[in-house]
Amino acid sequence: MRLSLWFALWHPRYRAALIGLTLAGTLASALVYVENDLLDLLTQSVAATPLPAQAGGTTALAAELAGWLQIGLPFLALGLFVASRLASGFVEFWKTHLTGTLTIRTKDDLCCRWLRRIPGSRLRLSSGSLQAGEDTGCGISPSLR
Repeated sequence: MRLSLWFALWHPRYRAALIGLTLAGTLASALVYVENDLLDLLTQSVAATPLPAQAGGTTALAAELAGWLQIGLPFLALGLFVASRLASGFVEFWKTHLTGTLTIRTKDDLCCRWLRRIPGSRLRLSSGSLQAGEDTGCGISPSLR
């Protein structure tokens, strides 16, 4: 079996982590735009001469929500900005976790492939080759892992 098959982009062993990283990157990008809009809203809401709310705009929607919640527009904008920063922090943590998982899996797979090729190694597969999608555990006893 060729080692290049293990580094295919959508190999089943790495697919979930790669999809998660793509989703996390998309969420992080969307949160940047939300934070930008919220900072703009906060700036407009505390300005000396506030801009008139456009029909259907973000300012009009936020003003209506602030009236419904009976809080000032600056407090609403600040609270939503803090919430978006917390969500952004969670997404960054999730991305770091997924990147670490992917790194560990790829290093484990590469080391196992090299260890199996060492002459006299006790790490052998029963079938002699690893099929795509098959678990890559090295076959080391749990006490040696």
